[in-house]
Amino acid sequence: MQLVIVRHGEAGPYKLDDETRELTPNGVDEVSTVSKWLLEQHFGHFDVALVSPFIRAQQTWATMLNAKVGANVVHSLSELTPDAAPDIAEAIIRAYADGAKTVVVVSHLPLVSFLVECFTTDYGPIFSTGGCSVIELADWDSKGDVIAFTSPAQIYHAAQAS
Repeated sequence: MQLVIVRHGEAGPYKLDDETRELTPNGVDEVSTVSKWLLEQHFGHFDVALVSPFIRAQQTWATMLNAKVGANVVHSLSELTPDAAPDIAEAIIRAYADGAKTVVVVSHLPLVSFLVECFTTDYGPIFSTGGCSVIELADWDSKGDVIAFTSPAQIYHAAQAS
């Protein structure tokens, strides 16, 4: 089983109505870069996609779709917003993942970092915008291992080095 956790791309400045913040052009580029990386890692299609209802997360998923990353089923879940309780988000993800082999979650800081801690024995890394963690699990009831963690900047620098 594989769980991919993606933080939304760069969004406009913070405002009181946080849920309506949109991706910047740089944020779209970040998500496109990570989507290309996911495709190269053979994560072009997921059984389930779970996405925060906030605009920037929805735009992140739409950008991933435009880059040819897709899913059989997509759910927009209020349990994946920035201030969501990690234990509740974990339970919801495990429930929606039941029967799936691959799941992608598109969410926000700090939740994405807490989710890595929920699904592994590792400390949750700090995700940059557009950052991505890939976790391998034996089953959806267990904890797994982070097998990859990257960011748009890391992908860009790796491409420049080669």
